[in-house]
Amino acid sequence: MSLDTTALDVYREMLGEEAEAFVKDLVNTYIKSTTKLLEYAQSALQQDDVETFTRTAHTIKSSSAALGAAALSQIAAELEMAGRTGDISQVQPEYKRLKAEFIKVRQALTLMIS
Repeated sequence: MSLDTTALDVYREMLGEEAEAFVKDLVNTYIKSTTKLLEYAQSALQQDDVETFTRTAHTIKSSSAALGAAALSQIAAELEMAGRTGDISQVQPEYKRLKAEFIKVRQALTLMIS
């Protein structure tokens, strides 16, 4: 599965009646910000901007893990590690995997909050 929805259960337990609105807002913010981060990563790849690419992969890794998107987080971690080597010239296939996994996660999250 692309998404472990139990990762959001802690918010539901803590916030009670307000949880669903909070989770919906959190998911929407995550989708918007990750979409933008993927654009930044693509641009960084095109410009061979290792620093921006690495920082963007790190951010996607962390936020995805927090929402239960373990596979997406793992791919982002691999891309982050590649960036830390200083050479991102060979990561395009892995970046495509990241984008494909994000599509799955986005679909699952959207379904979950609708």
